[in-house]
Amino acid sequence: MAGLSRALNSLALLVVCAVLLFVLYWEIMRGELPGALGLLQRAAL
Repeated sequence: MAGLSRALNSLALLVVCAVLLFVLYWEIMRGELPGALGLLQRAAL
């Protein structure tokens, strides 16, 4: 059971990272990078 929990945990982390990368890419494509950077800074704090 512990192995399954760890696998789900790392999968969730991977999904979160993928979503963040996608959002960052989307903001760059729209040309609103400063907004994305501000969002990342807020998320990091």
